[in-house]
Amino acid sequence: MQSLKTTAVLIFCVLAISFGTARAIGSEFVNYQGRLTNSSGEPQSGTFDITFRLFPTGAGGSVLWEEVVNDVQVTDGLFSHLLGSGTGGEIPDSLFNLSALWLEIEVEGEIIGTRSLFTAVAVSKRVASIDGATAGNLSGELVITPDPAKVLGDAILIENSDGAVVFSVKVNSSGTTVISIFDPVDSKDGLAVPSVPRVEITTEGIIMFDTTGTDTTMGLTSGGELTVTGDIIGAASWTSFPFASGFDNYEDAHAGGFQKVEYRKIGDIVYLRGLVHKADHSPIHAESLFGTLPEGFRPPATARFETAPSTSGVFINSSGEVKSVYTTTPDNQYLDGIFFSTSPSPTIPGSFVGGQGIK
Repeated sequence: MQSLKTTAVLIFCVLAISFGTARAIGSEFVNYQGRLTNSSGEPQSGTFDITFRLFPTGAGGSVLWEEVVNDVQVTDGLFSHLLGSGTGGEIPDSLFNLSALWLEIEVEGEIIGTRSLFTAVAVSKRVASIDGATAGNLSGELVITPDPAKVLGDAILIENSDGAVVFSVKVNSSGTTVISIFDPVDSKDGLAVPSVPRVEITTEGIIMFDTTGTDTTMGLTSGGELTVTGDIIGAASWTSFPFASGFDNYEDAHAGGFQKVEYRKIGDIVYLRGLVHKADHSPIHAESLFGTLPEGFRPPATARFETAPSTSGVFINSSGEVKSVYTTTPDNQYLDGIFFSTSPSPTIPGSFVGGQGIK
């Protein structure tokens, strides 16, 4: 038998990357190209039996993986083979967790030269699972297959330096793509992390979530109209109105299912609602003080609102005093529909935003 030697060029090629079952032929294979010569350096031609082995060290050690390939076609010294496509089966992914792999080649029963370092392949191949990769580029098709064993689903996550997820891309249970931007992170339908404020971009529109998971969705109709659904106003709670002496809730006196007097603030807008009642059931006189709003809930200047009954009205001054405008025969006064800004207008001196409503 002639003494043979190979001058080998190792080329790494990933045709497809997948998680779990390979999606394309060669997706888990490593392409090896070599040049086979005799001891005189003359390129060989014909068919040869070649064995490939992987070791954890450059010499000695136990075989980690082996593949015997019969009748490899060699032409003018050149041959190629997809490692993992023969008798040895695919190279186990666990091998690429090692710091280095060494390749040994045997041709027709003769070990050719010394083992060659497989490090470049190991580093590149490891990217097939993403696990532990610290840098690098992915090109071509990236396929993420959901794991049926995971009730919560799968997603691509981007974390900040503290390990909190700030961005995710996933496919939800309906098969649509959900892009989530978090503060720092959560996903309504599946990521196992605490609930925190976030924004999701979906086919439904832009969805905003608060800390309780309550959502508000903004979207566009086919006609280009903006739609808003959900908790539009927000989570600001209503506070009981601080009545002045002689006034109370109409509901407390008559129990007819009437709205009690309350106020709240969202942003710089203060809202009032409910039905004021004169405790002694007498008529309400002009400039009667219903109560005083606390600091932070007062208009920058006096505002007047026309309310029900139709002959009545309310004004609120910068001290927060809520008073009647007219003397009214009924012993009650609606505050429903009143709202105003606590900030002065930046363009019109002495003015601010305000509004009124009729019950």
